[in-house]
Parts: sequence; structure tokens; C-alpha cells
Amino acid sequence: MTRYPWWKYLIILLVVIPALLYALPNFYGWHAAVEVRAPIGTIIPPVTTLQGWLQDAKIPVSSVRSDARGSTFFFPNDNAQGLAETLLQNKLPANAQVILSQMSAEPDWLKSIGGKPVNLGLDLRGGVYLLLRVDTDAVIKHALEQDSGSLRTFLRHKDLQYLAVNTTGPDTLAIEMASPALAVEAQKVIARQYPDYAVTVQPKGIIDVTITPDAAKKMKDDALQQAIVVIRNRIDELGVSESVIQRQGVEHIAVQLPGVQDTQRAKSIIGSTAQLEFKMVDDKANMADALKGQLPPGTALYYGLHNSPYVLYTVRC
Repeated sequence: MTRYPWWKYLIILLVVIPALLYALPNFYGWHAAVEVRAPIGTIIPPVTTLQGWLQDAKIPVSSVRSDARGSTFFFPNDNAQGLAETLLQNKLPANAQVILSQMSAEPDWLKSIGGKPVNLGLDLRGGVYLLLRVDTDAVIKHALEQDSGSLRTFLRHKDLQYLAVNTTGPDTLAIEMASPALAVEAQKVIARQYPDYAVTVQPKGIIDVTITPDAAKKMKDDALQQAIVVIRNRIDELGVSESVIQRQGVEHIAVQLPGVQDTQRAKSIIGSTAQLEFKMVDDKANMADALKGQLPPGTALYYGLHNSPYVLYTVRC
């Protein structure tokens, strides 16, 4: 009978036993769960109050887990999960996040040693698949709107008199100068100051300022990458593990959220629009005239905290 040295058997045991241990989470299955999250600035009742609501409605709760992001309620079946989601959405503030999901039923001692089930993906586990389109054309349009104000300020500082600055195409501005001679001079200084634009002089003192293909491509790529970062941060709010966020083509982002069942909630959180801009306040503007619609060139009227009016420059800082 063939025998092997004892140390070879020991190596086999050292490999097989941990492998079996970390395979255990896959045998525990998944729990129907409802996650309650409170965005910054939203106050929700304590978890004991939420439990009381569920008990009064005779909705069975298997267990509750709370952490810094909120609370997660586990239920014995999908029916109880659906009833709990409806109840909590009706009782909690409108901007509180009540999310349907499926979570691993593995015990805490397995989680403490890093055990977790294999990600089954959407085909086996179910979940939400979203294909999002980033409006990259709006990025170019927004850049033109901002730079048109910047060009007006720049030409005034250079003492180059212009008559009008208008958007004439999806990526083109037309500057009408006071004379053809000024147009030639302005073309040179604009080309030096704005390297991302192709500047050409047309007859009758018209200057065409067009975003170059390389600059447009970079703007669109940056917008797509920024959108991916924003989506990933919002998915972190959902508490979804093993999510997949991938760029598809020139202007699309594919999002896979395994285990998430509330499609509309996921779409509302991920798809909401967010934009941050900094604008200078025009302290010299006459507020009485501004409220009547008589605004200085290159400014707009905005309302802040307690509905206080402000006259802001439309050019980005």
C-alpha cells in the first residue's frame, strides 16, 4: 500500500479546511431586508420607534441591525418585506431612504473572520440593471454659456469694442466686433487666452470661436468620469455591495445592483441631478432695478436663504 509522508496530509488539511470554512456563507441563503437611511439634514425616529410601528401593524421582523448609516430590518418572507416597505415609506419623511434588498443570512461569527457569499450577479440573484446616458452635449452648451460671459469681460479689459456675443451652433460662438480691424486684433488675443478654441475671422468683423475636437472630447470624457464618481457615491448610500459601474461607449454608464429590488427608489437616488457652481456677487448692482428685471450685463438674479435676492455674475469663478 502506497503511503505519503505525514506533512503532505497536513498541507492538504490546511488547504481544504479553510476552503470549506469560507464556503459556508453560500449555504445560509439570503434574507429579505428593508434598509432605512437618513440623508444629511434628515431626522428620522429612533429604531425602537420603527420597530413599534412594525409590531403594531403585525409585521413579523426576524432581526434588526443598526450602524452609522441607518438601520436594516430582516423579515422571514418577501410578503412581510413588501408590507414593511410600504408602512415605513408612508410614516417616514419624504426624503428618507427606504430600500428593498436581499442580504446574506450568514452568522456574525463568519462575517467577523471575513466570510461572505459569492456574488451571484443579476442573472442568479436578481437586482436592478440601469443603463444611464450622460448628456455630454449639455456639457459643451454649458461651457459655451459660461465662456461667452468670460469673453465679454476679457474683451472689455483689452479695450476691444464688441457689439454682440451669440451662440450660433452647438459648439460655436460668434463675436460681432465694432470694425474688421478690431476683429483681427481680437482674434489674436482670444487665440492666446483660450487655447481650447479655434478662432477665425469672418467678413464684416465677425469672429467665430469654436471648441476644438480635442477639447470637446476631453470635456465629455471628464463629464462621464465625474458622473461615474457621483453614481458610485450614491450607490454607497444604498449600501449595495458588489455593485458594478462601467462605462459603455461614448456617453453611457451601465449600473448593476445585485439584490436591490426597489427599482424606482434606486433610479430616484442615482438619477437625481446635482451641480455645484461658484459665482461672484455683484455688490455694485442696484437691487431695486434688479428686482424689476433691469440687470447689468453678464449678471443674473438669484434667491438664497430666507428668499434673499442676490445679483451674481454668470461667469464661473
